[in-house]
Amino acid sequence: MRFYLDLDTLALVTSPTDNRQVYAVESKRGDSTPIEVIFVRAGIPSTLAAGSTLTFGAKEAGKYDGSAVIMDGTFEASPATCATATAAISSASPTTGEVTEISIVDGGIGYESSPSVTISGTGSGATATASITDGVISAITLTQSGSGYSTAPTVSITAPSTKYSATPSLNTGALNALFMLDGDTSNDVPYVDLMAEFSWAVGSGSPTSSKTFTLRVYNDVIRGNEGTPIELPSPAAWLLGSSAPINGTDQVITATATGTISTSGVGILNFVSVAASGGTSTYLTAGDTPTVWAGKLRTAMQGNTTVTDSFTVGGTGAAITFTVKSPAANDATMNASFVNASCAGITSSSTATQTTAGVAPTYAPPYIRVAGGYLYVQEAGVWKKAALSSL
Repeated sequence: MRFYLDLDTLALVTSPTDNRQVYAVESKRGDSTPIEVIFVRAGIPSTLAAGSTLTFGAKEAGKYDGSAVIMDGTFEASPATCATATAAISSASPTTGEVTEISIVDGGIGYESSPSVTISGTGSGATATASITDGVISAITLTQSGSGYSTAPTVSITAPSTKYSATPSLNTGALNALFMLDGDTSNDVPYVDLMAEFSWAVGSGSPTSSKTFTLRVYNDVIRGNEGTPIELPSPAAWLLGSSAPINGTDQVITATATGTISTSGVGILNFVSVAASGGTSTYLTAGDTPTVWAGKLRTAMQGNTTVTDSFTVGGTGAAITFTVKSPAANDATMNASFVNASCAGITSSSTATQTTAGVAPTYAPPYIRVAGGYLYVQEAGVWKKAALSSL
């Protein structure tokens, strides 16, 4: 959960630039719940004074004299440093006084989104945008050169937000007592409303607290101690054969990278299919050959679980392959393509090569077994059961 806390009003707000107050939040009962707090002042991310300790606590709603059911004072501030850059101007006609280049001096640390870049000086009209990679500014692109600059202008970059993070337990004995976790299903509680606050202080000084807000904690359904319901026998228990498909072909497509990276920046690999679609991006460096930058995008795509739950991402050299994990009928929409985002040099390709066409599996004849008062039937890969008493 991420919270934005306004230091001027001491209220939770929607975002750094939207000061509408947040009165209630929701979470789920669990052993550890990641919490991030970002402080803002006048719409700008801010930080607490050096040496401050931040605490999060919650009590049963309306029980101000009661004991805390959640309490955590282990918040740690994430590293966050502002990036710096310099500008160069032209001294040659006809572009005299125009900004010609923005150079990064320090890429900073802790950026989650592209910051704004401001160019100020004796001239006007120069603009630029920043790109980030793994929290660091990796490139600044000059979008307008401006005019009238007699000296190199100043480049200002918005600072990243400092995040205060902790993982308080929402599985405390006091909280569980409110959920009535006593083994009696007749008194189960779907959720518990708590009153919560953040509090911070410098050293042993007097604390400052946020405005109280409602924290609704929902009961959990799966707690880790449930067994798998006995519904169908395992395939090995069937009297005749196996329920596995007896044939079928895994579809494979291949996207081949071409072009050497001429300008460093972000490159994109997109994948689409009926079963799953997704994309990935990564930073590519000028001079990267197709084998090198394809390897970077292959590794990035292998981390996209939306795709890898259904497909194996592989290949060697400049080739990236996508192979379905379970045989199915050929998917004519299955495709992969490369795109220049902020980099240059990728030869964009909208169509991948189908290496192997998919073929749907077939199944062995139906299998039948009687067990536990039920008749079990498997036919064409579908498992069915019927109570013997109903036959």
